[in-house]
Amino acid sequence: MKYLLTLSLSGLLLTLSLPILAQTETSPGREITVYLKNGDYVYGRESIVRFKGYVTVDIDFFSQKHIPNKKVIYIHYGPPLAQPLIRMWGAESTIFVSMLAGVQFGKVKYGNNRAAASVLVGYMFNPLLQPSVGVGYMQYDPVATTTFFTRLHGAVPNWKWAPMYFLEVGSSFLRTNNYDFNIEYHNSRGGLMVHPGIGIQRRFRTGAISFQIGYRMQRAEFDYSVQEFWGGTLRVQENVTYRRLSTAIGLTF
Repeated sequence: MKYLLTLSLSGLLLTLSLPILAQTETSPGREITVYLKNGDYVYGRESIVRFKGYVTVDIDFFSQKHIPNKKVIYIHYGPPLAQPLIRMWGAESTIFVSMLAGVQFGKVKYGNNRAAASVLVGYMFNPLLQPSVGVGYMQYDPVATTTFFTRLHGAVPNWKWAPMYFLEVGSSFLRTNNYDFNIEYHNSRGGLMVHPGIGIQRRFRTGAISFQIGYRMQRAEFDYSVQEFWGGTLRVQENVTYRRLSTAIGLTF
């Protein structure tokens, strides 16, 4: 009798547990596709397991994949998209090279504009924080400078057309024009260059193009002699700050 009672209770417990087991097996988490910044994706089922800083995907009943949040660019609830997700430049930290070319506008003696160009190498920690170092060539009047500078710039993340900012600070080496009439340069030196500005950046899959406008200030010192029309010589020493409205187009890859 005791044996029959034990057997009956065991059968009852088994009967009650079958719906629960069936529900667990037939009701997995919803489909999920996790797109990564390196261009890959992980497909599976959303896991009920949560780890801080990770996205957990059930690959099957026996395995899971834990993906750090910093590697995720997009989470799609469903099977992989028919069209691959377009991965924009700037989605992950990387080394980059930028080339800039443009025109400076301001009050000068021989016209109202001068050229400027620069090349930079930097590292993008995130879209808003992109430090770099560079060298540039800037024309003023009556001089041209070679400038070594550091630059900090950034752009709004995840936007195809993204507003951006930049700030350049550096020091310049100065070269004077040899053809200035009646002027003989004895010494000339460049100095501090500061160049803040804003712009807009268009991102592509492998790089970006930017349109920038800024305000450049360049210090310079001169020591020169001027031949007067009566035959005398006037010695001049002066400090100059060039101020220019700058425009530029930049390519980054």
